[in-house]
Amino acid sequence: MRNQPLAALFTIAAALLAGAAPASPASPASPASPASDTALWQRDVDAAFAAARSGGKLLLVDAYADWCGWCKTLDREVFPQPEFALATRDFVLLRIDVEDGGRGTELADRYQAWSLPTLLILEPSGALAGTVEGYAPLPDYLARLRAELATRERRLDAWAKTLAGGDTAALRRMAVDFYERHDGERAAALLERLLAIASLEPREQAWTRYFLADAWRMAGDLPRARAAA
Repeated sequence: MRNQPLAALFTIAAALLAGAAPASPASPASPASPASDTALWQRDVDAAFAAARSGGKLLLVDAYADWCGWCKTLDREVFPQPEFALATRDFVLLRIDVEDGGRGTELADRYQAWSLPTLLILEPSGALAGTVEGYAPLPDYLARLRAELATRERRLDAWAKTLAGGDTAALRRMAVDFYERHDGERAAALLERLLAIASLEPREQAWTRYFLADAWRMAGDLPRARAAA
């Protein structure tokens, strides 16, 4: 986080998820590679996001690398199971190679998916809804996935309540959280509410408008970003 008082409230988040994830156990040796050609996983990033947007579905993004033994174990023991297919039938499934030097690497860097295996749960907008890191047997893995989805629901409920309320400190804190999750639209809504109800000092107002503009840029709404700047 930066040390300037207001910038600290709306940081672009070098510490977004760093250090929060436990290290995965040492990977077991395995000659098998992920079954990337099975029907489960899409490989085209743009097509997967387009499908998520058109269907209003969350994405499950399997971040893997060829050297990752636990990724291969997940692919043998968890992903092919009927229970996994049933639990994820309403999601768009995407697999990315974090070392492909292209879109896979770009997404891994954006969401700091550096401890493999990592399953990213993404909104159709690209906002980070949750993560499942490491290997677990099928029942435990699905339980962790369900827990992340339940946390997402609580987070969205809290967002709606905070947006409707008048707690300026809560608006600031939650704007930071959603901004760091790459959810520009929800962060912008909180910042606009803050600007509407709070009497801000000129410097604080300038910082708030700066981050509002960047939140709209993140959301892909350039006209609103220009208007806020």
